[in-house]
Amino acid sequence: MLEEVEPLGLNRDIMERYADIRRSLRPPYGPGLIGDIDTLIAATAMEHGLTLVTADSDFHRIPDLDVLLVPRKM
Repeated sequence: MLEEVEPLGLNRDIMERYADIRRSLRPPYGPGLIGDIDTLIAATAMEHGLTLVTADSDFHRIPDLDVLLVPRKM
């Protein structure tokens, strides 16, 4: 399956979105930061108009991010 996935590179728009997300989550303005890599993943998804499919509920804290939360396998 990974051979069929095309990686998305970083660009200035993604990095600016990353910074905007970090600012919006930082207290006292937002609910608290999430991890740097998670923020970068969210910024990339938003810049490409993608739905983020994850089992990590922290992504719901990011305003305007389209998130599909899936259950964790036990």
